[in-house]
Amino acid sequence: MKKKIFILLLLLIGQGHGLLFAQINESDPINSSNTQADDDEEDDGKGIQVLVGIQPGLYLAAPLTSNYYNGTAKDLNGIMVIDRIFQNPETKRQIRDELGLSDTDMDGSYLDFNYDMNYEPGFLIGFQLYFGLTKKAWLLADINFVQLKASSVITLNVPDPNLPDNSVIQLPVFGKEERFIIDLAAHFILGKGTLKGYFEFGGNFLSAKVKENKFEVGDLIYDLLPTSNNIAANTITSFTFGGLVGGGIFIKASNNIALEAGLQIGYNNVKLPEYEGYKPNFLISLRFILFGKDSGV
Repeated sequence: MKKKIFILLLLLIGQGHGLLFAQINESDPINSSNTQADDDEEDDGKGIQVLVGIQPGLYLAAPLTSNYYNGTAKDLNGIMVIDRIFQNPETKRQIRDELGLSDTDMDGSYLDFNYDMNYEPGFLIGFQLYFGLTKKAWLLADINFVQLKASSVITLNVPDPNLPDNSVIQLPVFGKEERFIIDLAAHFILGKGTLKGYFEFGGNFLSAKVKENKFEVGDLIYDLLPTSNNIAANTITSFTFGGLVGGGIFIKASNNIALEAGLQIGYNNVKLPEYEGYKPNFLISLRFILFGKDSGV
């Protein structure tokens, strides 16, 4: 009888030790963190993930270089193209007849220009590649294109003997410019949950090209771009390097698609004749990012 009681006690003690050991394992923070660390190491060991994206946005260019399109553009000899147009007998006669002026009116007239112009907001489209170094640290490379417009008026002041002040005629002037921008930046996802944030910084390359610069006199249109036999010299372009910083919100829309809405500031020097300097350009964008189901972001 005593032997049976002794054996029963041994069995109960063994079961108690087993339960205690299981509870310790379940609540042990060291073992738990090690397991999580092992899981993280397995996630990070999947290699570099390549994500693709498209970026439509609203591009707000610094206004400085828009003044190039105000009508004061010069030819290769440093003479304003509009002066040549008004001094040429044939085009001067065309302008006189179109405006209904006399030769005396034309001879006594002079021009004023607007030196406080702005670019219109431009629609930008960009294509992106993200290289996922970790779940939340990416390398961003993208290519962006935007066309900008600038417009104002040239004021033609015409003497009028019947008025104390000159008669004023406004001549519309406008320009078009294309910009090509390449960004290379570090891109970080911030926070947890469906709604996160992002932050990025890096460098960029900006190419700007003057596509059009003209002014109107009634139904007549005159070109203000340089004209010569040297086609390359007539092409006005700018190639510069700069920097960028940006941030916004990151939304995981589904297992395959994420959205980023934010603001990016590019600090660049656009070089047009007589106008240049590092100025901030702003981009308000919405990005659509496509990635694999196991991204873990």
